[in-house]
Amino acid sequence: MHESTSKEELQKMAFGDARLVGIAWSGDADLQLSLCLAGQEPRTVHLFCRFVTQLQITLSFGDLSGAPLTWDATFDQTTSGWHVAFDFAGAPDGAITFACADLEISDVIDNKVAS
Repeated sequence: MHESTSKEELQKMAFGDARLVGIAWSGDADLQLSLCLAGQEPRTVHLFCRFVTQLQITLSFGDLSGAPLTWDATFDQTTSGWHVAFDFAGAPDGAITFACADLEISDVIDNKVAS
């Protein structure tokens, strides 16, 4: 059983300057993004996205290397779930956008997902 994340909880999180450290598929239509959030108390979180559609990943690294660094992230609630967009704005150029039915964020503590 999972607990959905609210828009208010998402707005409290600092997704600017987060490092994207993992993209994984779970099941047929579920996506997991792993992000190291910046801030006074940096932390790693998993963003579980259920029933993902309209996924677009465009990242152009050029001469850059390493984990992509986000510029901004938006989470818009829709009648059927969420529209999510991560903008990388030059570190590297590109974006990740998708729609999903449900979102859940879990902290990662000592390489284990906190419940």
